[in-house]
Amino acid sequence: MSGSDTLTMRQEIVQFDTAERFVVEFESSMVNGAVDVQLTAVPDGTELLTRTRLEGSSWIWRSLFPLMTGGIKKTQQADYDRLAVLVDEAPVPLEGDWAGVD
Repeated sequence: MSGSDTLTMRQEIVQFDTAERFVVEFESSMVNGAVDVQLTAVPDGTELLTRTRLEGSSWIWRSLFPLMTGGIKKTQQADYDRLAVLVDEAPVPLEGDWAGVD
């Protein structure tokens, strides 16, 4: 970041199985990792299972992660809560045939 308040992060979708799973890997000057989202049809909607992997890109960031764990979990939980609301309010179920273009 070098004196800037902007973090540049490269993100890449490395796996996409329609209506089943997608995996996004990311890297920046501070952190590298991945988010893995699995979608499963259940009787009353769609269940989301997420796995997140974070790795400091230097020994400084790796040593700071244990101190940042509480804040990271709190922020991540808020993101998952917003995602759950989007899924619950979706006009059509997320499982089934769907595709998107970015």
